[in-house]
Amino acid sequence: MMLNPWIGLVTLLAALSLALWLPVLAWLWSDDQRIVAAVFAILPVALLWPWYKNWRAIAAPLAIYFLLPMIANGFLAALTGRHVEWKGRTI
Repeated sequence: MMLNPWIGLVTLLAALSLALWLPVLAWLWSDDQRIVAAVFAILPVALLWPWYKNWRAIAAPLAIYFLLPMIANGFLAALTGRHVEWKGRTI
């Protein structure tokens, strides 16, 4: 992100769009679309299972929520020219 803010913006927008699955799941559940909500909840895990092949496939869809603040911080640092400390070094 420090090299090209546009790449950071695309990464941030992609992460935000990936984070929409949980609100959509809650919306389906609250709208009494239980079967569709269940399929929608299982779909990310099913798609990630061949990649992870273990319990991490269950946690992976939730990881985007932990990653969003880091992506946003990197994007804002690149946009404002602020220095970032990474592994004890200032970039």
